[in-house]
Parts: sequence; C-alpha cells; structure tokens
Amino acid sequence: MKGKFLWLIILWLLCCGAIIYFLCGQINNIIQAIAIITLVFVTLYYAVQTQKLVEEGKKKRDADFYEKRIDEFYMPFIEKLNVLKDKIHESPLNSVEMHNLSRETVLFLWQKARLAPKKTIKKIKALLIDLLVARPKLDENTLEKLRESEDEVRKIIVEEWKIVEDEIRKIYGYFEPET
Repeated sequence: MKGKFLWLIILWLLCCGAIIYFLCGQINNIIQAIAIITLVFVTLYYAVQTQKLVEEGKKKRDADFYEKRIDEFYMPFIEKLNVLKDKIHESPLNSVEMHNLSRETVLFLWQKARLAPKKTIKKIKALLIDLLVARPKLDENTLEKLRESEDEVRKIIVEEWKIVEDEIRKIYGYFEPET
C-alpha cells in the first residue's frame, strides 16, 4: 500500500511538472499580472495616504501662519492703536510723543507688513499720513480726521483678526459660525 501511494505521488508530481513545463510561459504571465495588479493597489493606497499627510501638513502650516499673524501683527498693532487713541484724546497733545509713535509704527510696519493684507497696510499708511499732518497743526479739525482714521483702521484690524481666528477654527475643526 505504501508503495502504491508513493508511486501515485511521484506520478502526480511528474504530471504537475509536465503541465507546469508546458504552461510555463502562461504561468509566468499570470504571476506577473497578479504582481502588477497588487503593486498598483499598494501604490494607490500609499498615494492616498501621502495625499492625506500633505493636506494635514498644509493645514498645520496655515494654522501656524494665522496664529503668527495674530501674535506678531494684530495684537501688537492693536496695542499701538490704543496708545495712539490715548494720545489723540489727551490735552494738550504732545507732538514729540506723536512723532515717536509714528516712527515706531513705521518701523513695525516695515518689519511685519507681510503678515497683513495689502489693503490694510494702505489704510494704516493713510493713518500714518494723517498722523504726520496732524502733528504740526494740532487743530480740532485735523485731530477729528485723525480720530476717524484711527477708528476706521481699528475696525479693519479687529474684523481681520476675527476672520483669521475663524480660519484657525475651521482648520482645527471646531468652527461655529456666528449667528
């Protein structure tokens, strides 16, 4: 019995070997096709994963930039506007302090202008021009124009700050629209 079983196994192996030998070209093609299809699916999977990582990285960079805008531009500039508001409502108005404040603001803009939109920078420059015009005159009409200009710039800065904060909320997924 053991001998018959051994001969059957040998015959089976010879038959399989003969079939494989004659179909060798086709089997190689089938194996290659399966390998290619597998490689395509693995590559597709990794492409999708890489795209997700790139999108997350972009969101993180955007959030970091928005936070930098708040920390390095909006917060310090609001402080400068508060000082300016205090100065233009003082009596008597100190021309030297106004000059120093305008000089500091120009230096601040020179360093941080890249963090604000161009239209905002134009409005801030208009405020600085009003400040320079007001310094030698110090009459009530000029001061009123300066106050209006400061108020307009403040509204723009506060509105942009809110927009930037909303963008950060969207990026981190906890955006709640204002009603």
